[in-house]
Amino acid sequence: MDFQIPLGIAAVVFGGFVLSRLWPAVGGNREAREALAAARAKLKSASTNDERAEALALVGDACSQRASLRRMAASYYARALKLRPSDAALVRRVAIGLARRPWALETLLVRRLGATSWKEREVTTALLESLLALYRGQLRSVARAQMIERALEEVTGELPLAPPSQAIDLRPA
Repeated sequence: MDFQIPLGIAAVVFGGFVLSRLWPAVGGNREAREALAAARAKLKSASTNDERAEALALVGDACSQRASLRRMAASYYARALKLRPSDAALVRRVAIGLARRPWALETLLVRRLGATSWKEREVTTALLESLLALYRGQLRSVARAQMIERALEEVTGELPLAPPSQAIDLRPA
C-alpha cells in the first residue's frame, strides 16, 4: 500500500510529459490549422491547372508545417508537380517543404527526374541540385552525390557550385 501514492504521482507526471511532447503533433497551433483550412478552401475554388497547382503547393506547405500531416504534404506536392512539371521554382519549394521527410523527398524528386526531359534545362537543373543537396546533407550518400554531380555537369556544362565537403541544408530555419 505504501507504493500506490508514489506510483500514482509518477503516472500523472509521465502522462503530463507525454502530453506535452505530443501536443505539437496532435493539437498543433491555431495558426497552422487556419492556414491549412484557407489553403484547402483555395484548392476547392481553383479552376485552372495553374491555380490548382499553386493551391496544391499551398496545401503541401501547410501540411509540411504540422508533424501529423507531413506524409500528406508529399502527396499534395506530387500532385502539384504533375500539373506543372516544368516549374523549377515549384521544385525548389517542394525541396524546402519536404526537408523533414528526406526519403519522401528523394522518391518524389527521382520520379519527377525520370519523367522530365533532359532538354528542359531549368527544371532538370533544379531537380538535380535538390537531389545533390539531399545526398550531401541529410541522406549522406557520397556515391549518389557524385553521380548527381556528373549528371548536373552534363546538363549545365559546368561543375556544381558547392564543393562536396559543403552540405546544403534544406531544412527551414
